[in-house]
Amino acid sequence: RAEITVGSYYEQLGSGLVLRTYEEPSLGIDNHLRGLRLTARPFDRLRLKLLAGRQRNYWETDASTIYGADGEWEVPTRHGRLTLGASWVARREQPDALSRIDTTGFSQTFTLRRFNLVQPVDVSAFDLRAAWHTRRWQWLAEYAWKGQDPSFDNGYTYRHGSALLLSGSWSTRGKSFLLQIKRAENMSFRGRRAASLSASTLNHLPPFAAQPTYALTALYPYATCNVPGEWAFRAEAAWTLPRRTPWGGRYGTTLRLRAAHIRDLALTDGPEGAEAMGTDGRRARNFWAMGGTRYGEWALDAERRLNRSLRLHATLLAQTINRTAVEGHGGRVNTLVGILEAQWQAGAETALRAEAQYLHTRQDQGDWWAGLLEWSLSSHFMFTLSDQFNARVPSSARGTTSSVHYWQAFATYTATRHRLQLGYGSTRAGYNCAGGVCRYVPAQKGFTLSYQLRF
Repeated sequence: RAEITVGSYYEQLGSGLVLRTYEEPSLGIDNHLRGLRLTARPFDRLRLKLLAGRQRNYWETDASTIYGADGEWEVPTRHGRLTLGASWVARREQPDALSRIDTTGFSQTFTLRRFNLVQPVDVSAFDLRAAWHTRRWQWLAEYAWKGQDPSFDNGYTYRHGSALLLSGSWSTRGKSFLLQIKRAENMSFRGRRAASLSASTLNHLPPFAAQPTYALTALYPYATCNVPGEWAFRAEAAWTLPRRTPWGGRYGTTLRLRAAHIRDLALTDGPEGAEAMGTDGRRARNFWAMGGTRYGEWALDAERRLNRSLRLHATLLAQTINRTAVEGHGGRVNTLVGILEAQWQAGAETALRAEAQYLHTRQDQGDWWAGLLEWSLSSHFMFTLSDQFNARVPSSARGTTSSVHYWQAFATYTATRHRLQLGYGSTRAGYNCAGGVCRYVPAQKGFTLSYQLRF
């Protein structure tokens, strides 16, 4: 009962706090490992895993070597199932040649100097977790710790990293509830210490902000803050109104209420920038200390089927984001987004989908509206037409922001494992996010062609 993998593979240990390799084409992420993996089950309820390899970095492979070990043990009990797990991940990388800019004298002369920094060749991260599952309840407690890892992300400082994830959920027929808490401090872990943005990421902190699925909900996205860290809270409740009632209708109505609140860590005073290199840097005042609000949201979703062919979905979303804390500029922006979506099954192989969206804000670029029409013909062809428009530019932005239409048209063909898409249109500048990871995309106009082959 063993399995050996030689070559390229994706892997996630636990919730991904110390290791998660995955592919996300929209962000240009493919950080798989290339090497060896051994998975064994010496007993029915015990799973062991050993791995080693080098990480892909865009079109290249990092020079560092990644090692890991993981074990999970399922303990059956009278009232549920207890799962205990532990993971270890290590990176072996030779030191880099570092330089920093120093200022001297009253004239503030800038000098580029070689900086001799002790860089650990081996950096380890550990993860401990326990999950409890019953018929209606699911509980998870997971803690990760990372050794000294001076890197580009943390300004080449020496403080340790840590992450705590607590999750509890309850569900029964027609009802469910979820509550999660996360604390992360200096928990950036990469296959190359000098990497930045989305390159060479080894771990992944689960995002607590809802992942945008509509155009205007993605206008002000939130990216998880690994360094210096964050406190994050998330709650979600869902319930189904009974069928054949005034509120539930003939086919029933599903409601979902969700909220998220994310705050900075309250940090001690200390050196910043180049002056912090080689020190422990700024750390949290204490475990519970919180700073200002980074992001907050609440949303209400409702879905109702009117008949066998027509389904409606409505969303009301309120957001507040501190763009200065998240992006470095922009101040605080408060938004209110309304969305209405209709899906009509016109025939056995024909379907229509339409979206209408409106975003209201008194800050930044003002109000936006967006619309989409999608026609699916058989199981092979799909045609899409969409538009975004800056409906009302606030006075503070007049003269600097143009109210233009961002039209897009796509034709998509899908057959078995193949997907071919041709499009034309323009997109605004902004951030493209998935799984709490964001990448800046400049404004562009022209043709797009994409092809996907699934193995």
